Amino acid sequence: MINPSIKNQIKNERRRRNQSYQSLDYMLSRITYFDFFSADAFNIAKYSKYFGQIFAKKMVTSEFLLFSFFYCDSNLCQLLEECEIKDKFLDLLHIRLNSEKLSKSLLKDLPNSLKNENLPYATEMNIIFEKAAENSLIRFKTPVITSEILFLTLMESTNTNAGKLIKNQLLTATEWHLFRYRLIKSLHKNESIIR
Repeated sequence: MINPSIKNQIKNERRRRNQSYQSLDYMLSRITYFDFFSADAFNIAKYSKYFGQIFAKKMVTSEFLLFSFFYCDSNLCQLLEECEIKDKFLDLLHIRLNSEKLSKSLLKDLPNSLKNENLPYATEMNIIFEKAAENSLIRFKTPVITSEILFLTLMESTNTNAGKLIKNQLLTATEWHLFRYRLIKSLHKNESIIR
């Protein structure tokens, strides 16, 4: 037979543990992969919502994420220009989306003229973001999700619209592998500088 004071102590200990576990669950549930995005990766994700709004879509898909890589000013954008991918992509995008709406003046004033409405990301986008977080931690041993890691994840996810667009219409197989190599080399260089 258990002493009543011991029963009371056990009950209090269970209550404290339960409160601790619930507090931890609450705190951990507020952390998302966006907390680990670099500034340029966050801007890319933000601009994808702007482009979703321009084309009056109800959800932001991976094609808009891909488009925002070419719009944001970052080291990756310079690499895309060096490899002559930017011009190919913009021509392809104008044809694919029938984008008479997309004028250069609109793109110039994009951050000032549009409000970032809370458009939800499509399921494929959340899968890409989760895979990017996994790639940054496991493959590249860094908690920060950079624009390079995000683009590399987008390239390698060949079952998404943007991944198919990159692999089948934008780059040949050789160009795809060469660009992937340059991205990984750039990531390695950045990590070496940090160390």
